[in-house]
Amino acid sequence: MIKLISFGYRHGDPPEADVTIDLRRIMDDPADHSDLVELTGLNRAVQRSVMRTRNALGIVELLAGVLPGNCGISSVAVGCSGGRHRSVVIVEEFVDVYGGFIDVEVLHRDIAKPILPRKEA
Repeated sequence: MIKLISFGYRHGDPPEADVTIDLRRIMDDPADHSDLVELTGLNRAVQRSVMRTRNALGIVELLAGVLPGNCGISSVAVGCSGGRHRSVVIVEEFVDVYGGFIDVEVLHRDIAKPILPRKEA
């Protein structure tokens, strides 16, 4: 069994996991779009937005390449800023594509937490 955990770095320390993937600098943030910010990665519009990001499918494929045959990896944490959009979509996409082949447990740690104000540059 592989445990996949989505989380937001702005909601605390990453969860303990064998592998942690940080999506903050490598994927577009749906929270930048006012029509998506209130939604989560379980929403189709957010999923479409995230999966249109240039390297989204590659990240899902990376997970698929690392997990099944890699001894000792039992948990992967996937993080973005708030844990509501990008990390949720990547975890859910992995389950949709590979869940029939790999026994997966999913935890969306921060999906129900409040939306945090954007940090000023």
